[in-house]
Amino acid sequence: MGKKELDKKTAVKIITGGRDQGKTDQEIYAGLSESYLDKKAIALLITGTPKPEDKKRYKILNTILVVVLSLGFLANLIAMIGLISRMHKSAGILVLLFPLLSLFFIYEIIKYNAAIYRFCGGFALIGAFQTLTQSKELDAVLLTGMFFSLLVAMLAFYIDAKMFPDYKPRNLKQNGNGDYNF
Repeated sequence: MGKKELDKKTAVKIITGGRDQGKTDQEIYAGLSESYLDKKAIALLITGTPKPEDKKRYKILNTILVVVLSLGFLANLIAMIGLISRMHKSAGILVLLFPLLSLFFIYEIIKYNAAIYRFCGGFALIGAFQTLTQSKELDAVLLTGMFFSLLVAMLAFYIDAKMFPDYKPRNLKQNGNGDYNF
């Protein structure tokens, strides 16, 4: 039987099952690369799947991140509803994209998607600096918003670094045979 395209759901189950059985990531990689074609995708799945002990260790911080993002989503949604009532309908739809992006982040962080943590942190930093540069005077609401944005960025970057230390899509470790090392 030849190698086939990577089925991510099945591969993640194999990764988590292998870790539960005490296999190393290198052993899991060797087994998966016998069945699937794309070795880089396998390596990214392995490095992007949190270890059970890391999931347990950072569960509280991950939950805090989800709660802060959820509060931000609700605050943005309430603010956007007021804006939409005064805008043209097509502009109102565009304004809703920001809260929908927050929902996307929440969903992916609940699923422990390694790639989303950096993106979420970067987006939060951009939002904080944009608020800082575009506001004429800093009031309590703006400072609170900046605090929450910086908190999201800090949590996202910290969790990413601790739970996915080897997840580096552009810089995966390879040996001389083209196989990936863990």
